[in-house]
Amino acid sequence: MNVIGKATLNWEKYTEYVQRETINVKEHLEDSWYLDIRYKVPHEVESIVWSCMRKIGEFKNGPIAIPKEEIVEEIKKHQQYLTSMNLYWDLMFYNSDAAEIRSGELVVVVPSYVIEKVMEFENVDDIPVNELRNRIGAADSGSHEVTQKYDLSRNQMKNKISLLTIIGEIEGHDCLPATTKTTKYEHVLPKLAELEDNPDTEGLLLLLNTVGGDVESGLAIAEMIASIRKPTVSLVLGGSHSIGVPLAVSTDYSFIVPSGTMVIHPVRMSGTVIGAKPTYDYFKQMQDRIVHFISTHSKASEKRLEELMMNTGILTKDLGTILVGKEAVEEGLINEVGGISEAFSRLHQMIEKK
Repeated sequence: MNVIGKATLNWEKYTEYVQRETINVKEHLEDSWYLDIRYKVPHEVESIVWSCMRKIGEFKNGPIAIPKEEIVEEIKKHQQYLTSMNLYWDLMFYNSDAAEIRSGELVVVVPSYVIEKVMEFENVDDIPVNELRNRIGAADSGSHEVTQKYDLSRNQMKNKISLLTIIGEIEGHDCLPATTKTTKYEHVLPKLAELEDNPDTEGLLLLLNTVGGDVESGLAIAEMIASIRKPTVSLVLGGSHSIGVPLAVSTDYSFIVPSGTMVIHPVRMSGTVIGAKPTYDYFKQMQDRIVHFISTHSKASEKRLEELMMNTGILTKDLGTILVGKEAVEEGLINEVGGISEAFSRLHQMIEKK
């Protein structure tokens, strides 16, 4: 989330909240703050709330949790530092129930009533440039240059392009820790549906730098991208590993930067696994789905993909293959080695041709 303003934390109110949650909630479970706000905030905010709480029980409509002692101590340290330096918390989210605040690398969610907003930022992109100049007193002098955030529709070709980034780990049906950078399928799928149905959008540029993640979620996004009728181009930056491979090949045309990497390996699963034939069959079925999708949307054959998956000579702790830059092109996974300029050029050509 972006910073939407600056705020101060009322320490007296916060400590009262912690005390009430820690002591009173154990006797009156229905008064749990987490239980009250879990469905009143966006999913990404709720996941941060949960990372700050310690579960102590269950109530009829959900888990009962209280603030973690170590999180309270961290908030206290940051509060003392900010107060001594006359600084403010970054405000990331705010409604009548909860507020997300940040100081350095610490990101927490607290009840909104313990927060006092100092200032709330406006979205500069929604303000006309002339009005911005007037606000800073530069209407006549021209001594200040006001620029707005670049929009992918403001290009020489006048093509309206939508940008989608797949970064970090692709999150499945369980929330990952708040410290992990993730791509959430429940955010991506609606955007892709909107892109397909929006007559003003003419193409999609997909930027990838992902370690992979949940197979079902990754395949769902890949299938959605592959089914879009408008021109689509992908660019692998850094890496597109594991389930990131189907995502990279799901577009009409694909690029990878010279130093970009792609890791192809067999399906893995964490947690308890039952050592029985049905488990193996399930793994094999899942792997076949991935291999079939990749081969259908690239020049690589299923046989060659399985050979790359089962390679024992590259990864020290796993089976698989690492492909760097042009190697991904030589194996038929990616169309071309190139960067952002080549990706834009190809997408504009495809849009104009269509």
